[in-house]
Amino acid sequence: MSKAVRIVDRPVAAAISRAALSLGYTPLQARIIAGRLSEADLAKLPALLSLQLGGLTPPDLLPDIGIASECVVSAIKQGLPILLISDFDADGASAHAVLKFAFRDYFGVPEQRIHSYIGHRLRDGYGVTETLTDRIIAEAPCPALIITADQGSTDHARIARLRDRGFIVVVTDHHGVPASGPPPAAVACVNPVREDSAFPDP
Repeated sequence: MSKAVRIVDRPVAAAISRAALSLGYTPLQARIIAGRLSEADLAKLPALLSLQLGGLTPPDLLPDIGIASECVVSAIKQGLPILLISDFDADGASAHAVLKFAFRDYFGVPEQRIHSYIGHRLRDGYGVTETLTDRIIAEAPCPALIITADQGSTDHARIARLRDRGFIVVVTDHHGVPASGPPPAAVACVNPVREDSAFPDP
């Protein structure tokens, strides 16, 4: 028997809600903002809500970002296939789409060289699973560059299988990293929550 679904209202920071309304946000937008921020964020609210690219933290301090960038540039120059693998959830699918559009629309990689592998919720579950790894090994072109989106930090065994088959794996993730560190079979693990990360906003 399945558990009953329980919906819990997120607490709303009343001062944040009032401030968001005064900045011209709709009541719904103000409610969402006030559910995500706390009273401690009140003084910096306008800056937090500024949607300027200059407001983003520069990626330079992400661990392994230089190595990952070099792998991407090398793969594009060599004409290698690019395999994007991600979970099916909102952040995995969104990251997957951003990567695909970036390779196709900004880096000029022909669409036939970009291959998408999105884990199936029921058959694969989350992460670089055995079934997803089996599918990639069975049908993907190789050698190729694999970039994970929203997964991979804890999947060393499957990444090692892919590496041993000739794939180059770059992990991009934001989930926890094992105490033993990022997966050594990946050539890079870009993850702001790594213990050695200097990125200011994990």
